[in-house]
Amino acid sequence: MRTLGPAVAEFFAGNLCHTKGTSIGQPFVLELWQREIVDLMYEIDDNGRRKWRSVLLGLPRGNGKSPLAAGIGLFELITRSDAPDIYCAAASRDQASIVHEFAHGMPRGGPLVDFLHFPKSRTSAIACTHNNGRMRVLSADGDLQHGLSISAAIIDELHAFKTNKQEELFFALVTATQKREESVTLMITTAGANKASLLGEKYDAMIKTHKLKHNADGCMVIGKNEDAGSLLIWIAAPDSADVSDRALWRACNPATWLPMSEIERLASEVPESVFRRLVLNQWVLGADAAIQPASWDACNNPEEAHIEANADVWAAVDIGEKRDTSAIVIVSPTATGKLRVAATIYNPARENVRTLLPVVEAEVRRLASTYLLRGVGFDPWQFRRSAELLAADGIRMIEVPQVEKHMVPASQGLHDYIEQQKLVHNGDMTFRQHILAAEAKQTSRGSWRLAKPLQAHGRRTDELQKVDAAIALAMAIAAYTYDEVAGGDLWASQW
Repeated sequence: MRTLGPAVAEFFAGNLCHTKGTSIGQPFVLELWQREIVDLMYEIDDNGRRKWRSVLLGLPRGNGKSPLAAGIGLFELITRSDAPDIYCAAASRDQASIVHEFAHGMPRGGPLVDFLHFPKSRTSAIACTHNNGRMRVLSADGDLQHGLSISAAIIDELHAFKTNKQEELFFALVTATQKREESVTLMITTAGANKASLLGEKYDAMIKTHKLKHNADGCMVIGKNEDAGSLLIWIAAPDSADVSDRALWRACNPATWLPMSEIERLASEVPESVFRRLVLNQWVLGADAAIQPASWDACNNPEEAHIEANADVWAAVDIGEKRDTSAIVIVSPTATGKLRVAATIYNPARENVRTLLPVVEAEVRRLASTYLLRGVGFDPWQFRRSAELLAADGIRMIEVPQVEKHMVPASQGLHDYIEQQKLVHNGDMTFRQHILAAEAKQTSRGSWRLAKPLQAHGRRTDELQKVDAAIALAMAIAAYTYDEVAGGDLWASQW
C-alpha cells in the first residue's frame, strides 16, 4: 500500500499534544490502530494523488474520534497550498465546536505556533499564515452554507443529522468539495439509533457498493470503492456477536486509555440497546426502544397464538396522524393467563387514504361477528365519527385519548406482558417492525410512554417508523387488564 500515513503520524507526534486526560501535554503519538486508520485514509495512487475523497469512520464512543479528526484537519490546514479552507460541521454548532476546540489546543507550545494564529475565542477561525488557510466552525443551518469552496470538511456525529436543515448542510458540504483538487470529506460517527437516517442510508449504500474486507475478529470492516473515491472504516461488534463477550468489548474499543473497568461499568449501568450502540457501535432499531427484539421474539408461538372463533377478545384501533396507516389489534386470554394477540395493519396507497376509515369500520364489525368482542379502545381525535357509527351497531367503544394519563399505564402494561412472556404472537414481521420501532418517551413526571420515533432527517422513510400496531396493542392490553383484572374500573369513558 502506498500511503502518506507515516508522514501524517510524524506530523501528529512532532507537532501536536494531547489536551485532555491522563496524557495531557504529552506528544500525540498515534496508537497502532490509529496508524492503520490514517494509513488507509491517506492512500495514494501511482501518480501520488489521494485515493479517497470521502471517508466514513465509525467508532464507539470514547475512542478519540474528535481529537484524531482535529489533528487531520490541522494536517490539511498546514500542508495544503491552495489557501485551504477547512470546515468543522455537525448537527449543531456546539457539536461542531468540539473538533475545532481540540484543534485549537493541540499545537500550543509546539513548532506550529510560528505558522498558526489562534484567536482568543476557541470557536473563531484558526489561521495559517504561510498559505492563507483557515480552519473554522460552521453553523448547522444548511441553507446558509451553499457557495463554499472546501479543501477538507470534517463532519462530526453524522448519526445526529435528522432534520431537513441538517441534511441540507451535509449535501452543501459534499457538493462543495468538487471545487478543490484532492479535497476530502471526513465523516466521524457512532452508529445511529436506526438506519432510517442519513447515516443509515449512506452506510447501507457503502456496504452494497464497496469491496469489503473484515479483520480476523470481525470487529473492523474496511470498504473501498475506487471509482467513487470512497472509503469506509467501521469498528463495531458483528450483529451476531455475544453482547456479554468481554474480549469483544475490547476488540471494539481499541483505545488503550479506555480501561476495561469503565466498559464493565457502562455495561451494568446503561440499557443494553444503548450499550450496543455507543460502546459496541452496533446498529439498533432505537436507542430509546421500548421493546427489545429478543424480548418480542421470545413470545413468538404461532400455534398457541391462534384465536378461535367465539373467543373473548378485546380490540383497539390506532389511526395514523395523516390517516395514511392504521392498525387494529385484538387480544384474547388463554387458560394459562397468557394473552394471544393478532394485528391487522393497513398502509394504503395515498389515493386510498379517504377510504381507510370505512375499511377499518368494516374490520371491527367483522371482529364483532367472529368473536365475543368485549370492547374496542380508540382515540377520538381520528376515530370519533367511526366510533359513533360502531356504537350505534351495539359495539362497546372505549374512548382512550392518547395522553399521558392513559398511555403511561398502557405502555408499562405492554412492556410487562412482553418481558414476562405473558403474551404470544404469530411472528408477523410487519407487526414486529411496528413493535420494535416504538420508543420510550420520558414524560414530565419521570415516567415513560410509547411514542413514535423522531423523524429520520425530516421524513419517515420506511416501516421502521410505523408504530400504529404497538400503540393499538398497548391500548388493547389496557382494556383487557382494566376489565378483567381491575373489575371494570375503566380509566376511560365508554359508549
